[in-house]
Amino acid sequence: MKRILSSAIQVFKQIKSDPMMFAACFTPFIMGALIKFGIPLFERITKFSLQGYYPIFDLLLSIMAPVLLCFAFAMITLEEIDDKVSRYFSITPLGKSGYLFTRLGVPSIISAVIAFIVLLFFSLEKLSVGMTVCLALLGSVQAIIVSLMIITLSGNKLEGMTLGRTAGDLAPELLERCRMALCAVAEELRQEQQGGEVASATNDGYSETYVTSGRSPAGRRRDAAWLWLGNTGLMYRGVDGCWPVAKP
Repeated sequence: MKRILSSAIQVFKQIKSDPMMFAACFTPFIMGALIKFGIPLFERITKFSLQGYYPIFDLLLSIMAPVLLCFAFAMITLEEIDDKVSRYFSITPLGKSGYLFTRLGVPSIISAVIAFIVLLFFSLEKLSVGMTVCLALLGSVQAIIVSLMIITLSGNKLEGMTLGRTAGDLAPELLERCRMALCAVAEELRQEQQGGEVASATNDGYSETYVTSGRSPAGRRRDAAWLWLGNTGLMYRGVDGCWPVAKP
């Protein structure tokens, strides 16, 4: 149990270092408040009733927290797969089953609790406790399915960041941008292996000096991909305002 808890804490530290994934953890509460207070305000202003759609809004709240949290854990898992780290967990005290439980079971349990709290405070319909628990549990099960699909269908983290879209779905110009993004991420990986970013270089005798920036390795890779994919919508994951606008 201690090993699982320690591994889960490590994942949360990685999520905390990523602005987008960290913001995604709080998005369900923000959206819950907007739906709880914004929909009635809209109805009063426009004199248009949305009461028939209240169950749909509540269903959205029930799946939002589980999907966003499990998606963040799926991104961490893809990063570990890219770094060839995941295969070594099977020989650690955590074990393969503990690793899978940490990456899938722990976020589903936490997200079910968060979904229950969000529904309890922000649901538009007067739901019973039993119905609230059922919706939260169903949302967490769906989140596990989404996580498994992302991890299985994404060959690398870049594909996971673009929601697993394949090359066949992209126009030629977007496909070229994806190729350039892959090259940029590969360059970041090369610099990480060499010790950091190149600060200076000399021609005679060829010497280079490397420095490390304050950004995490995952953040630098994401910035490299964002340079080419930031204006395409391929990196959009349902959270606005978490990335600076960058143009290639």
